[in-house]
Amino acid sequence: EMWEKNGYADKTYITMNYGTDVMRAGLKQLKMWPKEYYEKLVKLIHQKLPEIKIVQLGDQRAERIGGCDRYVFGESLEQIKWILKNSLAHVDCEGGLVHLATQLGTACIVLFGPTPLHMYGYEENCNLQSSACHNCMGLHEDWAYSCFTGCGGACMREVEAEDVAEHLFAVLKRNNQKIR
Repeated sequence: EMWEKNGYADKTYITMNYGTDVMRAGLKQLKMWPKEYYEKLVKLIHQKLPEIKIVQLGDQRAERIGGCDRYVFGESLEQIKWILKNSLAHVDCEGGLVHLATQLGTACIVLFGPTPLHMYGYEENCNLQSSACHNCMGLHEDWAYSCFTGCGGACMREVEAEDVAEHLFAVLKRNNQKIR
C-alpha cells in the first residue's frame, strides 16, 4: 500500500545517497563523493535516460542533490528497504545503504576512498576508486575527516561523474534496461 501510494510501483528509478553516518556532528566524512559530482551525474542520467527517475535517499538531515526527481528523507527503514529492493541500481559511497541494497539484490555502483574496498566491497557490485590514492582508513586517529597526505580527500574527487555514469549505464544494460 505504502509502496504504490508513493509512486514506486513502476520500478523505473535508480536511487542514490549523499551522506554518511554521523561520527562527529557537523563534519562531512572524506569518503563522501562531492555533491557537485552527484549533480553532474544526475544531469548525465537525465540526458541519456529521461524515462528513469532518480530518487535520493537519506536521513532527515540529508543535503539535497540538485536535479533528483524525488527525495525520500527520514522515512522508516521498512520503506527504504522496499525502495532499494526495487531500484534499478543504487549509487553511493561505501556505507549502510550499500550494504542493505546489496543484500536485497540491487546492483550498486559504490565509490571508495579512505574505506578499503577489500574489506567493505562486494564482488557483485561495481566498485570504483582512485588509482592513485585510496585505502587509508585507520592510518591515523582522524582518518575519517582529515587526509594524512593533506590532499583533503582527492581520492574521492578523482572519480569523475562521467566514469560513474558509464559504469551505471553498463550495469543497467547488463540488467536488460533499455539504454540508448
